[in-house]
Amino acid sequence: MESAKSWVPPTEDHEGVRDYMIDQLEITIKADGDPSYHVNKIVHAKKELEEGIDPKVYREERIKEIEDRISYYEGEVQKELERCKQSNDWMDKFLESIKK
Repeated sequence: MESAKSWVPPTEDHEGVRDYMIDQLEITIKADGDPSYHVNKIVHAKKELEEGIDPKVYREERIKEIEDRISYYEGEVQKELERCKQSNDWMDKFLESIKK
C-alpha cells in the first residue's frame, strides 16, 4: 500500500492509475482481512453437524438450487441471443449504409 501511495505518476493522465491501485488494494485488504465470511460458514457447518441433516430436506434444497441455476442460465442464454441479434442488426445496417 505504501508503494502505491508513494508512487509518483509520470503525468497527470497517470494519476487515475495510482488512485485505482490504491482503491483496489484497500478493497482487497478489507476483504482478505475480514474472516467473518469463513467464520460464519464454520459456525453454520458445525450447527448442521450437531443438529443433523434431514436427507429429504437436503435433497429438496439441492433440487431447488439446481432448478434455480437452470432457470438463471436459460435466461442468460436468451439475453446473449438477443445481444447477438442486436449486434447482427447493427452490422447489417452498417454494411448497408456503406454500400450506398
